[in-house]
Amino acid sequence: MPVKKLLSQDKKLLHIDLFCKVCPLKRPRLGRGRAYQPKDNQLILLYSLKDYKDENIDCPVYIDINITYVGKEGSFANNHKLGDIDNLQKAVLDGLVHWNIISDDRNVVLIRAAKEYGNADGATIDIYGVKYAY
Repeated sequence: MPVKKLLSQDKKLLHIDLFCKVCPLKRPRLGRGRAYQPKDNQLILLYSLKDYKDENIDCPVYIDINITYVGKEGSFANNHKLGDIDNLQKAVLDGLVHWNIISDDRNVVLIRAAKEYGNADGATIDIYGVKYAY
């Protein structure tokens, strides 16, 4: 069976500007023999994505995430509260699935995430459809 190769980005399906601080998801807590997520877990991010709910993108997608924090250049190593880039991208993907913007994060075939310093806390998320070739 031939291997599928990513041919190109097709078109931008959605552009999202978030004007809130993106924080990594908190660890699940244990109580009464069950694991649960803390109630305040990513509420700001989730409510910010609510405006885009029910887009229901159900095709292979490429997601480009740019996360911006207020601060000085080069001080990421000293600020442990900002989180690792992989945890930040998981928080964004969970929010996209929670509000049914993308139907399932298994549809994400390519992802690029970056965190940088700027004038305000926030994030931009671009979702592109992708084409495959055999």
